[in-house]
Amino acid sequence: MKLESKLQMSLSKRADHVVLRRELARLGGKSQLTEAIKRLIGEGRLMRLAPGVYARTRRNSHGAVELAAPPQVIADEVLAKTGRAAAIRRVDSGGGLPKFEAKFANVLANASAGGVPPRRKRRAAAFKLPSDVAQLPVKDVSTYVASLAAAHGVVFQRTRLDDFAEAVTRLAGDDERLDATGKLLASLRKKSVINGAQLARLMTNHMREQKNAVRSVR
Repeated sequence: MKLESKLQMSLSKRADHVVLRRELARLGGKSQLTEAIKRLIGEGRLMRLAPGVYARTRRNSHGAVELAAPPQVIADEVLAKTGRAAAIRRVDSGGGLPKFEAKFANVLANASAGGVPPRRKRRAAAFKLPSDVAQLPVKDVSTYVASLAAAHGVVFQRTRLDDFAEAVTRLAGDDERLDATGKLLASLRKKSVINGAQLARLMTNHMREQKNAVRSVR
């Protein structure tokens, strides 16, 4: 099977919308992968947001190429995968295919030998979680979770806790795989930023919000 076909198959099976080059590295050699990605971008099947960071695309009802998800969803996934907050902005493409780019904020500093950077400590201290889970947000949950993760310098890494988080989504009546917000919640639990009850409530609130958004569109 040609590398481009492998790439297309890999993209079609993904539940997420942001693709990192390193996630595709196993499919082929470096130069071959570069050329295959360029072809997919040229065909409007993939969009480059930043070096090594791409977004899946789709065709709208008029046949035009657009991002496969709203910019904020893309931004949340970029944060979850790279640990860097970004604004997804449309840029002038000169009349060709639409083009978006990720405008990154400052890179989240890594913990040094001296411990957690002071700026992150201040952000984390300022972000107080309510002890009563009933007070956790029911709207804009993904933004809340992304901000909480950024304040504590948390990024998504697959662990067994993801299985628990996915079980919570099933209890909420959804069998789909975790989205970027769900993955961040699993990572926040792993780092003990949130407890089990907070994870369950935030996950449930997020899933309900997503379902209500889908119903409103219908």
